[in-house]
Amino acid sequence: MIPRDPATFETHSRGESLALEVDVLAGMASSLAATVILVILLFRIYRDGRSSWDAFRASLIALFLGEVIMGIGHAMSLKWVIEGNTYTGGFCTAQGLMRQLGNTYVALSTIVIAVQTFTTVWWLQYLNRTISVIVNCVTFVFVILWVGIGFGIHTNPPEEYYAVPTPYWCWIGEDFFGERLGGEYIWYWIALFGSILLYIPLFLLAFDLIRTGTEWYRPRAEIPRLRRARDDGPNQNVEVPHRSRRLWSTILYPILYCILVLPLSIVRWMDFGGASTKAAATLTVVAIFGLSGALNAMLYAFTRTRFFQPVGEREPHAAATAMAPLAGEENQRSKFSSEVG
Repeated sequence: MIPRDPATFETHSRGESLALEVDVLAGMASSLAATVILVILLFRIYRDGRSSWDAFRASLIALFLGEVIMGIGHAMSLKWVIEGNTYTGGFCTAQGLMRQLGNTYVALSTIVIAVQTFTTVWWLQYLNRTISVIVNCVTFVFVILWVGIGFGIHTNPPEEYYAVPTPYWCWIGEDFFGERLGGEYIWYWIALFGSILLYIPLFLLAFDLIRTGTEWYRPRAEIPRLRRARDDGPNQNVEVPHRSRRLWSTILYPILYCILVLPLSIVRWMDFGGASTKAAATLTVVAIFGLSGALNAMLYAFTRTRFFQPVGEREPHAAATAMAPLAGEENQRSKFSSEVG
């Protein structure tokens, strides 16, 4: 028989409850902000039809859906703040399910965006809209099955529990380290290190440290620079910063995720190594990670300033015109233009 955690009751100090309250507020803010952006994205699809449904927008919908779920999982700790303790039971199990579902789906969506951005920028390989939808649906089904089967098999109340206080909120018990690792941690770290490995070449390309070429491993186009405008005309000096912002906005989602998940990963690695981490450190990094939805929503708002404007009234996308594609790649360039816009 697989060992299961017994019923658990954890009491919080006043300071721990206050710190947990910050995590609750972060979750509420993230869930609300992500819901607003998700509604805007879906409204645009309803209003503009297929013309607004591109591959990147499908991935953004998946990302913000995950952010909504993850934010709810964090906000559910309000019950523990009010009562001053955390204990096993139906609500505890529900929170453990929501936290794993949201955290894992956000990580997988980040991986999809990172790979999608790299292939589009590096090789001008436009990801088909249908393929993007299928990939994001498959990741969602995978998370649903992993989480649902895990909780369905291992949850056996009233005396044995799969989700237990850990100790400030509810999540998978420590006796199920394999489920913790395979169902969440591994995807954190794939998103973290995968994004770093993919985006280092893009930054090198942006600063002309890597040249384009015809070999399979070389990039097909130059990237608009972040630091300054180019010197090839008066109009370029005005437009390039705007183009760069449009292009790099797709890259910023995984970068932001890396910034948020790195402190949390460091604390977890310390725990795995046997080092005892203080409650303040744990609660702080979790609250920071809980802001993911709010920060991604702000990123979307700042980089998509025309999201209320119908597609037919938007100005032509400038991102692709800042590229320097090889001969014969005009079609990919045109598709790339719609992707980064």
